Amino acid sequence: MARSNATDAELRQLLGDLAEAERVHEETASLFDPAHQPRSEREEEGRLARQLFALQVIQPGLVGLMDGSVATLAPLFAAAFATKNTWNTFLVELFAIAWIRKRYMESPFATSLVQVVVGGLLVFLAGILIGSG
Repeated sequence: MARSNATDAELRQLLGDLAEAERVHEETASLFDPAHQPRSEREEEGRLARQLFALQVIQPGLVGLMDGSVATLAPLFAAAFATKNTWNTFLVELFAIAWIRKRYMESPFATSLVQVVVGGLLVFLAGILIGSG
């Protein structure tokens, strides 16, 4: 389409050459069989795919989960307080976040748990201070 809109003959030629080179690349790429790819390359591609998934899907999801946790702590703890099970509710949520970080972000579970629990406790203490003021 860009080629047909170009008014300069040299530009039209360049765009036509680029389109032909891309067609050849796509045709060549379709012939590759992953079974003939070296194992190290397949493993590296798998590692990169996992990293990309973690960065594009899991990390934003965790940020939303943690942000949502902070925003919903009051109703969450109100419900937990009504059932007299506040501590367990708090720990279930923190353990869930730590497990997700371990599973998808490849963080050691103990490290994730410490980071999430410390962060959760800080939020919890801030809630107590704000509530008692």
